[in-house]
Amino acid sequence: MGEFRTRGQPWALAAVRRWVTAGRAPHALLLAGPEGVGKTTLALDLVAGLCCLADDPAARPCRACVACRKVEHGNHPDVHRLAPGGAGGQIQIGEVRALLNGLALLPAEARVRTAIIEHAQRLNPDAQNALLKLLEDAPPGVVVVLTAETRALLLDTLVRRCQRLRLGPVARETVA
Repeated sequence: MGEFRTRGQPWALAAVRRWVTAGRAPHALLLAGPEGVGKTTLALDLVAGLCCLADDPAARPCRACVACRKVEHGNHPDVHRLAPGGAGGQIQIGEVRALLNGLALLPAEARVRTAIIEHAQRLNPDAQNALLKLLEDAPPGVVVVLTAETRALLLDTLVRRCQRLRLGPVARETVA
């Protein structure tokens, strides 16, 4: 069985495990929930599973192969991450355009190219519209995972193009 780092989200983990085992995930996924519930960890589990080189799909992510180690260290060429930064802590349209250019290429090492957009509620409206274009016409072999504390600040058209998983609070015993 694959080694997932996410804890306390059994139904979300079951969905991610199915996608990893099948080798296919939704082209756009929105992980929503309060801060600290494991949205980014779950996104990284999914990405590691999709990039993993283990022969048995049920053993992905193995956390031992070259691809899993590259995902863990943040230097896998087919995994892109975007997070707020700079003035105002927003994700600007230029950053999204650069991401789109990177995702337009064929995968270098993995079966898919992936992007994790952390704190997607911090995408400014122009950046959301640029991302919308990708989600409407996603190239084959591209998976985009957005994490957000709330979907209220995201465009409805953006949310509708994503499969959504809501993550809830995790019990203290599980965190310990």
